[in-house]
Amino acid sequence: MTYDTFLDAVQEHLDVDDPDEVSALVTVVLETFSEILYRTERDMLSAPLPKKLAHPLHAAGPEHTREQVERLNASAFLDRVQARADLSREDAQTATAAVLSVLQEAVGEAALSDLGHSLPAGYAEIFPFMPRPDTGPTE
Repeated sequence: MTYDTFLDAVQEHLDVDDPDEVSALVTVVLETFSEILYRTERDMLSAPLPKKLAHPLHAAGPEHTREQVERLNASAFLDRVQARADLSREDAQTATAAVLSVLQEAVGEAALSDLGHSLPAGYAEIFPFMPRPDTGPTE
């Protein structure tokens, strides 16, 4: 997937007219996502992507062990996206879902599904590639 194709797909999900705004949102979400991933996970996700998309996935500082990866909860993740992109909470969640949905299309469903198993379950509420917890039958 090319950079422009990626941006176009995100733009369709978000219904945003300004390509520069879409580009900025993609960068913010991918940089924030990179902060909760281990370097091998970032490498695996960025490998099939064009450089303009791979670069934000390497924004997090290098760590030497998996324990050094910053594990934000879902709320703190959205706080960062919200603050960095100057969005409302709802728009931060929508942007996160849009960018990560397109990322899943770009890198393949299996790559992000496998990654989802190593992330805290609370991310299932905001990451479209993670299975939603079974809330049981509703009456």
